Amino acid sequence: MPNSNSPDEKKEKVTEEKREFIKERIVKPPMTKRQIAARAFTLLFSAVFFGIIAAVTFVITAPFAKIYLAEETESETSVTIPTDAEPTVLEPPSTEARLEESTSEELLEELIRKEIAEYKFSEKDWKVFYSTLKENVKEAEYGLVTVTSVIKQTDLFNNPVENSGKFSGAVIAETPKEYLILTTATAAVGADSIQVTVSGGQQITGRLVGADSIAGLAVISIEIAQIEENSRQQIKVLELGNSYAVQRGELLTAVGSPAGYPQSSAYGPVTYVRENVQVTDGTSQLFYVDVPGNAAKGTFLIDSESRIIGWVTNDFQTEASGNLAAVRTISDYKYILERLSNGIPIPYFGIMGQTVSKEELEAGLPAGIYVNRAVNDSPAYQAGIQAGDIITEVNNIVVDTRQSWREMMDNLEAGSIIPVKVQRYSRDAYTELEYQVTVGAR
Repeated sequence: MPNSNSPDEKKEKVTEEKREFIKERIVKPPMTKRQIAARAFTLLFSAVFFGIIAAVTFVITAPFAKIYLAEETESETSVTIPTDAEPTVLEPPSTEARLEESTSEELLEELIRKEIAEYKFSEKDWKVFYSTLKENVKEAEYGLVTVTSVIKQTDLFNNPVENSGKFSGAVIAETPKEYLILTTATAAVGADSIQVTVSGGQQITGRLVGADSIAGLAVISIEIAQIEENSRQQIKVLELGNSYAVQRGELLTAVGSPAGYPQSSAYGPVTYVRENVQVTDGTSQLFYVDVPGNAAKGTFLIDSESRIIGWVTNDFQTEASGNLAAVRTISDYKYILERLSNGIPIPYFGIMGQTVSKEELEAGLPAGIYVNRAVNDSPAYQAGIQAGDIITEVNNIVVDTRQSWREMMDNLEAGSIIPVKVQRYSRDAYTELEYQVTVGAR
């Protein structure tokens, strides 16, 4: 058969053969021991270098991260209690204005007395009146708890003995994790265990958050995670009212343990209002209310909106007040209660005093806080401050008004040592003295 390969095909084949190249793969020579050591050193140096950079960066940024993260955590768990504006003291009216106002008041009172005398109250009217009060108490009871305090002791024969007592408490705040409860210091301080019975009947273990031995109050907490859903739905946080707005004659309700037992109640009018009553390290408003009140077991006063107005105290109970309950008001205590609720120690100075008045200034007394009494064994007493001294500066801050004293006290920290300047009367003249006072905790 004739050869099928044409000259062109042969030429093409020869060309393809010429285009073939030798295929080679370049292989790196094996690394020497010197090269391996050098590479290992480089890797080790890089690791150390970047590790140092990371450590330095952490040290620099950690404080800032801690501050901001702590602030975020605090904002979620801390309790803030807004304070109330104190009533403005107005200039006394002129004699002519007083006479006109007195005449108007007398006419109004006479008109009211006449209307009341002429109006015949029916049984239905009284039922409506008391049903309103009963509804107020019923609403408040969702925010009231029973605190059972247990103290473990031993008898004369060394046998274990448990002493328990029941007290009343009021739910005053809620955080994402806890309910905070205001109760008496006796119910919580020194207790081996605290059990809290909420309005739904469930009993939860409580813990002490803070205590004020001077006012006789404490704040305890219960964990929300321990509360059953149906019980939690029945818990109400009682609002803290504005006691500055309460006037003589207003009807208040005593809840908690006015009869000496939890879940008792009573009604009565405010019969007398005392302003600027001297208390340890400040002043307070005080009510005398025509209700029974048991301070040791915990008695709280609420207004018509179930807002807490104050609590019953034995500190100002006198023979003259008779059966009237002495009530410390809440507005003057809110700045302290905020510290208690956050577990912050309350600073303790230890004096009973008052602002030097305008008339006393004109008579030649220095401006400041006149010390009526230094409480025995208090920080002020131990430092050497005496009755009759006039405190002019505390921690380099001038204190010459009730407000400046309160602001100074609010900024003190328990355990700090502060300079205190006083004016002491001696030999017909005042002499400045300075003391170092170690601030205590209440």
